[in-house]
Amino acid sequence: MIKSINLLLLIGGMFLQAFVFMVVWNWIPSEIFNLQSLDYAEGFGILVFLSFFKNLSFSADEKDDEKELAKSVTGIIHWIFIFALAAIIQGFI
Repeated sequence: MIKSINLLLLIGGMFLQAFVFMVVWNWIPSEIFNLQSLDYAEGFGILVFLSFFKNLSFSADEKDDEKELAKSVTGIIHWIFIFALAAIIQGFI
């Protein structure tokens, strides 16, 4: 049951991350440095590309399901916090 919830959170979190990345990119770097805006697919592609480097793990340790679930929830909260912070910054630009 925990594995199913964790999988759903990971998939949902991945789509949330792409949305937040796209919005934050279009709000801050795009305006400050006059860069091209990103659409959702481009933001998703960049995050998938970066995830290859972020998730490199060479350990053969068994992972605890509850720890993985907590890690997924923490990741989603992290991206929501980034979105809120970017919205505040956008208000001052």
